Amino acid sequence: MMIVVHAKSKIKPECIEAFLEQAEIVIRATRAEAGCISYQLMADTVSNDSFMFVEEWTDREALDRHFKTPHFAAFGSTVKDMRLDRSVKVFQAEEIKI
Repeated sequence: MMIVVHAKSKIKPECIEAFLEQAEIVIRATRAEAGCISYQLMADTVSNDSFMFVEEWTDREALDRHFKTPHFAAFGSTVKDMRLDRSVKVFQAEEIKI
């Protein structure tokens, strides 16, 4: 069953540009990982300091491998002090054709 991740972050206003630069690095590296179906960063159009990674993975093992990659670790350590708040939700999902 596919795994979906919603990782929300509220970023300090003075850190938004740096956060987006670091996000681009981790996005490019993550999209090349085996098991990554989709990895995107969405911006809240009302609250310009809020962002959400929306991720789709083939399975839990692929997500667990992602958590162990150097680029994921580097991103986390680089942006941790840029965040005001963070929440992560992980879902098992089945695609439904409409």
